[in-house]
Amino acid sequence: NLTLTTGHNIIQTGGLVVGGTTTLEAPSEVVTLNNADNDFQGPINVVNGFKTQITDKNAVELGDIASSRWLYFFAGGAVTQTAASAITDGSTTLKIQAGSNDITLKNENNVISNISNWIGKDIEVVSNRAVQIGYSLWDAITASEDFKLTARGAVTDQGSGTHDIAIAGLTTITAQSADGNTDYDITLDLNEHDFSTISVTGANVELVDANAIVLG
Repeated sequence: NLTLTTGHNIIQTGGLVVGGTTTLEAPSEVVTLNNADNDFQGPINVVNGFKTQITDKNAVELGDIASSRWLYFFAGGAVTQTAASAITDGSTTLKIQAGSNDITLKNENNVISNISNWIGKDIEVVSNRAVQIGYSLWDAITASEDFKLTARGAVTDQGSGTHDIAIAGLTTITAQSADGNTDYDITLDLNEHDFSTISVTGANVELVDANAIVLG
């Protein structure tokens, strides 16, 4: 295992190989572990993160993650999370890139407020709050197969800049309380979104697609 606790930035000069759990704590500081040779073979925990960027040449398993400003993960394999862990992302930007691999973050206690520049194959995410898709600097989501989002609040896109949603397969968006008694609005109204087939559960729903769309 690797545990790092510091009141200063965490950076690296060479690749890290960690066979067990990695736990990083640098409150109000920057964590930059972006070496292409990194290999975190066990879960990654981030405690009281501020600006956190982590690269892994293989798959990534996330444990408990807390970051208040931005949180970036770049993986050469699938991105998943351990059972009962939570991503409590209070930041304006959560970026995850997994290339042609899956991103699966579906624990019910996740608090994910923003999805920006996610790239993967099948992408599935659950958040127990409202979710904004997109940030002004990047496209929002690119999935080469399916995208499934379950939010316990409204689902919106950001109203300016380039942050399109491009899903090659089925898009399923549910904006509903966990008990199923309350539906929330879904507003994805930017002109360049490109859905293939989409199925939604919500209150007031507004969708815009640059091309043809099939309603599921």
